[in-house]
Amino acid sequence: MVFSRLAMVALLSSTAVVPLASAAEISVHGANRVSPEFIKAQVSGTSDKDLDQSTKSLFTSGQFEDVKVGRHGKDVVVDVREAKVIGEIAFNGNNRLKDAQLSSLVKMQPGSAYTQAALESDMASIRKAYEATGRFDVRITTDTVERNGRVILVFNIAEGVKTGIDTVYFTGNNSFSAAELRSVMLTKESNVFSSLMNKDIYDVDKLNRDRDAIENFYRSKGFEDVKVSDPDVTFEPDKHVASIGFSIVEGARYRFGHVTVETTVPGFQPGDQSPALKGRRIYSRRAADAYSDRLQDEAESVTSNAISVAIKTSRQPGGLMNVGYTVDKAENLYIERIDIVGNLLTKDYVVRRELDFSEGDRLDPRLVRQAERRLKALRFFRNVVIKTERGKADDRVVMTILVDEDKSGEFSVGAGYSGSDGIMAEVGLSQKNFMGTGRGFAVSVGRGEDSTTYNLSLTEPHLMGTRATGFLEAYHRESNAQDNGYHPYDEELSGGRFGVRAPISEDLTASLYYAGYKRKVTDVPATYQAGGLIREGSSFTSLVGYSFDYNTLDDLTSPTDGLVASVSQEIAGIGGDSAFIKTEAKAKSYREVDDRHNVVASLSGRAGHIAALGDDLSLFDSLRNDSELVRGFERGGIGPRDQGTGYSLGGEVYLGASAEVSAPLPMVPENFGLRAAIFADVGTVFSADKGSVQAAGAKMQGNDLELRASVGTGLTWNSPIGLIRANVALPVLKEDYDKTQVFSFSAGTRF
Repeated sequence: MVFSRLAMVALLSSTAVVPLASAAEISVHGANRVSPEFIKAQVSGTSDKDLDQSTKSLFTSGQFEDVKVGRHGKDVVVDVREAKVIGEIAFNGNNRLKDAQLSSLVKMQPGSAYTQAALESDMASIRKAYEATGRFDVRITTDTVERNGRVILVFNIAEGVKTGIDTVYFTGNNSFSAAELRSVMLTKESNVFSSLMNKDIYDVDKLNRDRDAIENFYRSKGFEDVKVSDPDVTFEPDKHVASIGFSIVEGARYRFGHVTVETTVPGFQPGDQSPALKGRRIYSRRAADAYSDRLQDEAESVTSNAISVAIKTSRQPGGLMNVGYTVDKAENLYIERIDIVGNLLTKDYVVRRELDFSEGDRLDPRLVRQAERRLKALRFFRNVVIKTERGKADDRVVMTILVDEDKSGEFSVGAGYSGSDGIMAEVGLSQKNFMGTGRGFAVSVGRGEDSTTYNLSLTEPHLMGTRATGFLEAYHRESNAQDNGYHPYDEELSGGRFGVRAPISEDLTASLYYAGYKRKVTDVPATYQAGGLIREGSSFTSLVGYSFDYNTLDDLTSPTDGLVASVSQEIAGIGGDSAFIKTEAKAKSYREVDDRHNVVASLSGRAGHIAALGDDLSLFDSLRNDSELVRGFERGGIGPRDQGTGYSLGGEVYLGASAEVSAPLPMVPENFGLRAAIFADVGTVFSADKGSVQAAGAKMQGNDLELRASVGTGLTWNSPIGLIRANVALPVLKEDYDKTQVFSFSAGTRF
């Protein structure tokens, strides 16, 4: 009895693990190219449900035009009609997208099966690629020809006309002009230059990113409750244009109000924190998060426990945002896995090396925020979002880093004009994420009325596994003689530098480098050669240098708040013909003094000193003013000068300071993007090297600390052809021998 029960269990167990179809005979008809074993493997059973699933599986394989699976008694019969095989694929009528681009889009390739489903999928891929270029009326048809048992497939493409962006408009934008909002968008209105750059293309994904960019812009200005609608798109097919509108509900604008800090961490006494954020400072999540990081650092310095800082905001009458911080011991969560999604080009390790954590580490929200900022600062991605969710255990989390890759290469053609250099043109090629490795390079060739330039630069991030970036730069410049006292000779300057730069903190970067350059001076006018004032010939300068750069600007292109500063020093004399030590420092701060009307004030200061090491200082190495030190004076237009020729001798010291207030230009259509400024500059160049002056046979004037000053007004226009600047500056303190330049103008673009 026991034996019979065991036999029954064994029998049931054996039938449970054997597929039902194995008890039946499977016959296959119509298969010539595809293996019958492959077809039989798709048949999972003899029930109606199994046969239906088998039919779907065979169709999904993409190898058959028709499939029939049925029963014949206990047996299963499979009748198939195999899909034709692609022999060749060709494209006709395509000009905008080349054959190689289209070939990479289609999944059907020579040797693969030709099916209707695959054809429709490839046609959809081609259509989507053309829509990404703004051609929404593209028409795609196909022709097929059978030859030697294979199909020649031809895609016939009528590309159509690009649909441009006629207007980008906004409603409800009471605080910011349409021009300001358009400036943060990727999508641009159609004009000659935006068409050349393909920025006037209707793209749903790009418009969604534009919507987010507009909201982020408002939030950075204190409008925490802003709501921006999805884009309202109106097409005019007969004109091949679209109009795009965004509806904006701005909400209140907030400033930091009362700031409180509560803590349960023993030994941590934060004290009164209100003055740190309270007052006129505009509320922003970034500033609130930065202060949270500071509190976490301070709390972790007095305990070995993990720390979490929670932020709670409270809106108050009068546009104040109260912020409460709660500092507690944190739950120890550990990173189970890090997934990176969206990096089609960029290698995983390029993303991971920006993280100060890895799998197995404790989750630190501060480090996560830092990683997100670092990844965005790479400028490889349009957007970066880091998300976490619970892992397999309660104390484990899975982290997902979502990136949206941006174009990293640029071919540029530049044009510009300045009062000192005249008309300039430049052609360049650059890549900031070469082959997805994070490496960068740039080459350019420029030509002007009196100059020719060649430049090459290479960068290697995370040098030797550190956060340091290695860089290499090389250049060659040829300058013709100019009819002024600054550069009255022909000159060739060839050189370069290499070194490393590394972050010390989120805002501070240090650089260390070696530089060398050869100067060749020719065709010096006789009046300048007399007495040896300027000597023809060649010289080589070899130096090492370092710098510290500090930057807290809220926006690199149009800052309204923050400070940018740098200090550098160069020491020449490691071989070569020059020996000196040069020290320079500069700083500029910005503050929005009237946030309602976007009035921005800035204060800046600059200083430099150079001293010979050993022998006299070469006149070529002396410090001279550029046209921005004191506007209203030419480059080399102030400071010690030779009385006989007017040649700028330069000095060992320069000083400069400037105050400026800028605002959008009133009574001008807002989409022009014009800003007006008033400014006051003061500065000087003095203390020429007396030994050098005496050796040159110069009769010097203006060697004392005599300040020059100017006041003026200017316009800046972020135009379709680039940034245009025009200044009118009136010197109010000057010397008779100074060279003035009341009007200055510069313009340039890259497209």
